[in-house]
Order: sequence, then structure tokens, then C-alpha cells
Amino acid sequence: MYSYVRLFYDPSTGNNCAVNVKTGSLYGTPTLTKVKLSVCSDPAPRPSCRGWNLPSQEDPTNNSTLYSYFAGPVTVPGTGHCIAVYAETDRTTSDYAVYWSGAHHCG
Repeated sequence: MYSYVRLFYDPSTGNNCAVNVKTGSLYGTPTLTKVKLSVCSDPAPRPSCRGWNLPSQEDPTNNSTLYSYFAGPVTVPGTGHCIAVYAETDRTTSDYAVYWSGAHHCG
């Protein structure tokens, strides 16, 4: 495991927040690390989503920044819609890990 994703929801604002935190030997090592939150265009509740085209937010530095400890936080409003988390963590070699949550926090 290269990293883990933490997803938070604030019911008072309807906002979702995510970070991608590096683990093990990668913690403290600068490598490409990403996190992105997307909002489903379908109203919730749905077990899946037909389109992730409402506002999304990813780490503002995009794909070129090497992080030593974590990527994020990123925040999107999600009241009435499902959200999804995408995260990627690269090792110093050519392999990497990707996480996609699918529809989550629907409601």
C-alpha cells in the first residue's frame, strides 16, 4: 500500500473533503501524488452515476507536483448528489497505485 484516502463530510455545509496520505517507505519521499473529488450529475440517491460532470476539484497544482506526505485537501459541495474520489500515488520506480471510490456519500 502506497497511501490511503481520507474522505470527510460536513453535514452542516454539505461539503466533502478528501486527502491522499502516503504510507510506509513513501512517507516523506517526494513522488507524484494526486487526489480529486467529483460530483455526480444525477440527483441522489443512486447506486451508480451516469455522469461525473458537475463541479469537481483536484489538487490545484495538477499533475506536476511531487508530494512528500499528502495531496490535498480538496473540497466540493455534495448536498443532493453522490461524490467520487480518485487518488493516485506513484512510487519512485515505474509502478503506482490508483483508487477510484465510485459513487459515495449519496444523500
